[in-house]
Amino acid sequence: MEAQKSVYRLGSWPAIPASVSSVAYVIGQLAEWFGLMGSGGGPENDSTWYGLVALLPIKREPPFF
Repeated sequence: MEAQKSVYRLGSWPAIPASVSSVAYVIGQLAEWFGLMGSGGGPENDSTWYGLVALLPIKREPPFF
């Protein structure tokens, strides 16, 4: 029974930063689609360098720490 608790605790710590980075990526993607990062807005317009620099590090972040 103690092993299950330690596995649960070990698994919950990586889930928190992975969830935070996922939510940050979605918020950033929506901001880019609405044109808040300098692009024309919408998924049909090209991304700006600012949008790429802001979003790619979040997307490339490992799902665990």
